[in-house]
Amino acid sequence: ENIAPKGAFLYELASRNWINAYDDTEAKLTEVAKGLARLVKSGARDESVLPFERVAAKPDGVFVAVLPFENLSSDREQEFFSDGMTQEITAALAKVPGLKVIARSSAFQFKGQARDLHAIGRALGAGYLVEGSVRKAGDQVRITAQLVRSDDATSLWAESYNRQLTNIFAVQEEIAQAIVGALHVPLGLQGGQRLVSNRTGNLEAYQHYLRARALMNGLYFDEARKILEAVVVSDPGFAPAWAQLAIAYALLPTFTPVIRSGPVEEARRLIEAEWPKAEKAAREAIRLDPRLSIGHMALAFTLVQRANYVAADDECRTALSLDGGDPALLHIHGMLLGATGHLAEARRKREELRRLEPFIPIYNSVSATILRTGGDNKAALPMLEAARQPGAVGTLWTNAPLAQTYAAMGRFEEAADTILAIQESPFIRRQVLEQAAGMLRQAPGKLAGAETGPFLDEWLSWIYLYAGAPERALEGEERRVQIGLIDFFYNVWLPEYAAVRKTERFKALMRATGVVAYWKARGWPDLCRLEGDDDFVCR
Repeated sequence: ENIAPKGAFLYELASRNWINAYDDTEAKLTEVAKGLARLVKSGARDESVLPFERVAAKPDGVFVAVLPFENLSSDREQEFFSDGMTQEITAALAKVPGLKVIARSSAFQFKGQARDLHAIGRALGAGYLVEGSVRKAGDQVRITAQLVRSDDATSLWAESYNRQLTNIFAVQEEIAQAIVGALHVPLGLQGGQRLVSNRTGNLEAYQHYLRARALMNGLYFDEARKILEAVVVSDPGFAPAWAQLAIAYALLPTFTPVIRSGPVEEARRLIEAEWPKAEKAAREAIRLDPRLSIGHMALAFTLVQRANYVAADDECRTALSLDGGDPALLHIHGMLLGATGHLAEARRKREELRRLEPFIPIYNSVSATILRTGGDNKAALPMLEAARQPGAVGTLWTNAPLAQTYAAMGRFEEAADTILAIQESPFIRRQVLEQAAGMLRQAPGKLAGAETGPFLDEWLSWIYLYAGAPERALEGEERRVQIGLIDFFYNVWLPEYAAVRKTERFKALMRATGVVAYWKARGWPDLCRLEGDDDFVCR
């Protein structure tokens, strides 16, 4: 049951080497029961007998988390700057091969909280924590930082820096290298390489870049786009700004209601206006800095949207070779592998992502869905239940996959209730949610109007699997093909789509989205094989 036993109970199990219950099960379980009975009778309570951490298998590598630096500036509007310093140092440490750096978003779950370092370390799975503060006044910056061991809060290194803003990149580099030195981990840099790469001589542009990145983290893509467009005009050689601008261009249409439910022609015009700008910005970032992983990641994302999975996979793998610990990159590559049916590799990638970024609902929701492609609803369900988010976009992103899992388990009433908990927004109308919930309460069966009625929504199209119109479950993906904005269609590999995968409609979708071209270049996926000269079958 994936429990983490403690104290006397753990001691009993550990003293018997966890009891191999596969051989002579009844006798071994009896032995455990007798041992536990002795512990109960003796009233053993000492949890220090054998702490769990000392016998649990630990992952390879040194795990460290950078907690949000506190903003001590008199201007609270400078919060983006202290957050930016946290993110820059996190990114710098992630470049060190011997370090496993817990990603920014999970570490930021503890922003503004009273810090119990031991509890935070356990929650993040990090043996070491970096904390600090930033005070900015005009062109003067004071940064304090310390490295502590999370189990006992022992300080391993601490330093304060009083510098001019013009030296901000040197300070970031000093802090990162000092932390690596205190951890006794080799830097692993080649000649001329540095840990801090987001450098520019235009400090005003850099501060605007940090502000835009904070807006991107909050999903305010339109506001971030406007700032970044001004940044690349004022500093056209600043590669990271071009990469962030490419991501903003690529994501903006996804957050536009017309893409999901508007007329196909209008949606296509929007894509044709925005997508070329996204690709151009990504390629400019790579031209300026070929070793900038986020530039390759941005290009990969735009290539997927244009059904070019082969080139997107190449860009992902290039980016991973430059920064294998970037959670956004692991997220995108994991979805790419899942969408192309390379499910075992996708699940491994998602496990790696969850180790580095354990608290991000949308990541965990996607990871749970990809986990379900292996038929493991039992393990996926708690992840999905824990990932539920408030807010209009959040409830749609996380409640829909949860409801889908309930339905796959035959729990249709819970699925309907979960759908009704989604907040109405420009992305989905209350009428659609109520219709979807009503269909689930009648499932499974052949429902009146399911085959010919108005399409529900791409996030809810799976409901047709239980309404007697299974091929309609592909209509959301087919609409994306029509408007020219491909998404990561990993849902089609779930067990409940097994019958759909045998249809000609499914085959046409795989060809139109570029997935078949990917198979021919990269190898056939877990559930499909070549048949004849140019056909395939999927189980």
